[in-house]
Amino acid sequence: MSRPLEAGVLPLFRVFVVFEILLLLARPVAGAFRPPPLPAPSPWPALVLQTLFLGYLWSARVRERMGTAYLPAALAFAVAGPLIGSAFALRMGLAAGVPAPDLVRHSWLAIVVLLVPVILIAWQYGFRWVVWTCAAVTVAD
Repeated sequence: MSRPLEAGVLPLFRVFVVFEILLLLARPVAGAFRPPPLPAPSPWPALVLQTLFLGYLWSARVRERMGTAYLPAALAFAVAGPLIGSAFALRMGLAAGVPAPDLVRHSWLAIVVLLVPVILIAWQYGFRWVVWTCAAVTVAD
C-alpha cells in the first residue's frame, strides 16, 4: 500500500510530539508544587525517547531511506509508547498499594495521548486502519 504522505500529517505529528515533550518537562515542575496523587515513573526516559522520536520525524534522510515504512513505524511508536507507559504506571501503582479504583480513574490519560495517532491514521490511511488500530490497542491493553 504505497501512497504519498498527505500534506500536513508530518507537521501536525511534530507539533504533537513537541507538546508531549513540553508536558514531560512540566511534570517535575508541577510535582514540586503539588505531589502527584499516584506514584509516577520518572519522566526522563520518556523525555529522551520523545526527543529522539522528534529527531526521527524531522529527518528527511530517514524518511527517504525508509520509504513507505516511515510513517507506519512512527505511528506504531506513537501508539506503543503510551501503552507501555500506562502499563508501567499501573504496575507501579499496584506495587505501591494504590486502590484499583484510583488507578482506573487515572488510566484514561493514555486515551487522550492515543487520540492524535488515531486521527493521523485516519487522515493518511482511512477508517479501516483506524478500526484495526483500535482493535490492536484494545488487545494490547
